[in-house]
Amino acid sequence: MDPVAKLADFVVSTRDGIPDGPRAHANGLLLDAFGVMLLGSRQDSYAATASAFARMGLLAPGPATVFGTAPSPAGVFAATALNATAMHVSEMGEGVSRAVVHASNAVVPAAVAVAQRDGTDGASVLRALALGMETVIRFGLLLNRPAGATVEGDAAVAYKAGWWTPSALSGIGAATAVGVLRELSAERLVDAWTIALNCAPATTVPFVLSGASGKGVSMGAGCAGGAMAADLAAAGVGGDRDVGSWAALVSPAPNPDRLSDGLGETWELDYPLYKYIATVGPLHPAIECALAIVRRGRIDPADIASVEVHGYARTAQFLGVARPPTEEAAKTSLKHVVAVALATGDEGAFVSRAYEPAMREDPEIGRLADKVVAHVEPGFNREYPMLSARNRLVVTLTDGQVLREEVDRDRIPRYHRPARADLDAKFARIVTGDPDDARCAAVADTVWAAADQPFSRVVDAVSGLFAETFEGSRA
Repeated sequence: MDPVAKLADFVVSTRDGIPDGPRAHANGLLLDAFGVMLLGSRQDSYAATASAFARMGLLAPGPATVFGTAPSPAGVFAATALNATAMHVSEMGEGVSRAVVHASNAVVPAAVAVAQRDGTDGASVLRALALGMETVIRFGLLLNRPAGATVEGDAAVAYKAGWWTPSALSGIGAATAVGVLRELSAERLVDAWTIALNCAPATTVPFVLSGASGKGVSMGAGCAGGAMAADLAAAGVGGDRDVGSWAALVSPAPNPDRLSDGLGETWELDYPLYKYIATVGPLHPAIECALAIVRRGRIDPADIASVEVHGYARTAQFLGVARPPTEEAAKTSLKHVVAVALATGDEGAFVSRAYEPAMREDPEIGRLADKVVAHVEPGFNREYPMLSARNRLVVTLTDGQVLREEVDRDRIPRYHRPARADLDAKFARIVTGDPDDARCAAVADTVWAAADQPFSRVVDAVSGLFAETFEGSRA
């Protein structure tokens, strides 16, 4: 069997063989995704996208739910697209650095919408999530980890060729999860994959680096297209089943063996990156460095002469601008986020306030951001993404004093091995601003128990909480 067929056969035949680790990640990422959907739905670009959907007549009531500040019923395609869009613009959803994909963004919205439509039980949803996430990660490795790539250095060949693979591959995750829920055969699942790939958004890295406010809908379109692809395959619509021809156009060195290496023994889902800071992942270590420096003693921004970030290449790539014009641009600007961290010392600001107009237009933060420069540190670059995610921050004060801090994000347990309490607190902080909110804790308990109940109970609990908090904020 070729690697594509092996992976498809593995997906359709795996029922009770998902290990505890990946299964727990699927459950944790489900809770995480609900909160991230709500966060993204508060952004201006999401509101514009939802408005455009309404004008096109896509928001007629249906069996699925558009989550957000005011949950509403919609069709599967629209609900999947809007929920995935919200997750992507939030920049607080998970990522997988080594494969350059967002697994939960690409999988959860489609699986949730189809599960609502089809009345699926929670255990089946978690199985679909785990297998969908595993599959999209492996497709990311197909494009970004060529044969001969070692643990040293950032291969990422498709990403370096200019493709934003999180969006380009989003349909694969969605098609897999929906294919599992629809109980497609291995052959029909490959049909779904090839349909999804050939309808995939051709999103580019420069589009994301620019802070384009349309970046979110690239994930939404891909995810919804993947759900559609699986339904088409279930209806007998065929693809050419030639994944390799598509991969060869996107990646300079595709490696199909990455699809099937270690299947059933090594789970790529065992090491996702959870986010507690709403920025692209390569900016997290620098922000952690800045916050650590401020914890040792507040600094008057006027006393800072220069700020140097020493990191890996992807950190420097997202240097951005000092005065970002949009929320999306602020979340991709190393200059801005490091300035905010040094000026405020407030980790809580990196859920939303750091990207709002008050901070984007703050003259003190802008002046400090002008002083931020980035250098690629060869040692850090050799270690990323397989061995570490390290940054060093060097802050020089006007009196000549030098403050230094070095952080390896991958050594902070909550980023890759979060405790349940970490994810519960993140969910509550997003929903109400209070990490100890009792209502959020009760809903989180329901999500964690998804495997033991009809999935409709999970959806009802989450949408009820979101509607309640929305009404409370209006009052």
